[in-house]
Amino acid sequence: MHFSRSADVLSYATNKGACRWQAHLGGKTLTVMTMKLSYRINKNIDLIFDYLSDMQKFVSVHPVIFRIDATRNESYLVHVRIKFGFIPFSFSHPIKIEKSIVEKKIIIHTTILKMIEI
Repeated sequence: MHFSRSADVLSYATNKGACRWQAHLGGKTLTVMTMKLSYRINKNIDLIFDYLSDMQKFVSVHPVIFRIDATRNESYLVHVRIKFGFIPFSFSHPIKIEKSIVEKKIIIHTTILKMIEI
């Protein structure tokens, strides 16, 4: 994941599960914050792989995605609705899925709001 707006802004990146916020000022990069994210799901790996690789199953359990439209081979348009208090905010972004059935591995590529790259 990478977030960047211009040469002198705060950016967000992740590498091997570690996330970090960086400030880019005057050609120098300062790490502001680093996070490591991990999730433990007590379900069978085949079930999890099925829900992550089938976008209609994925949308049925995702809390802010309300629709996913197929656009072409393993590419989709994701529709998101988030509420900030009582104010709703909606947007859409394209995603590209790479999956390996043998390895039970899913990689999702997307850029959200032209700022956040996952």
